[in-house]
Amino acid sequence: MIWIVGWAFLALQEKSEYRFDEKADAPKQISAALLRAAKKNRRVLLHWGSNESAGAVKLNALFREDAELRRTILYEYDLVLVEASRNGEAARKYGIEISRDKIPLLSILSAEGKVLACESPASPDARSLGAFLQKYRTEPWKAKDVLEKGRREAAEARKRIFLVFGAPW
Repeated sequence: MIWIVGWAFLALQEKSEYRFDEKADAPKQISAALLRAAKKNRRVLLHWGSNESAGAVKLNALFREDAELRRTILYEYDLVLVEASRNGEAARKYGIEISRDKIPLLSILSAEGKVLACESPASPDARSLGAFLQKYRTEPWKAKDVLEKGRREAAEARKRIFLVFGAPW
């Protein structure tokens, strides 16, 4: 019995990750995502929608269920689900026009907060979304450049360097 309850809790938790939180502070979430993106050489993917929008719910299901999309988002983007009807001010800050006929809407931001793309997928499919996300992903950092930057910063701060070798998976 405990196992069944635990499984049900995990299933609910997984689904809630892909729900639009009407009480969330979207500007704060976007700012946090921009900071994470800058540190990890990623983009920010804003999904404007609502839990009542069939298109937005379908798109969230696609993000969750398609392995290739899930992998791309995991390694290349910081995803923020933004309740569109309650966050018009956040949309205006980035020059994004929100309307019922554009929901769901995807916006890709650079780590500096510049809008790189905005698309309202009429009938989202994994292939077209994957191509859209791949088109705007960042160029991988070159190890040589990262090491040189670390050496400069360490020298300026009179600190040592600690190297960690690894992969994102």
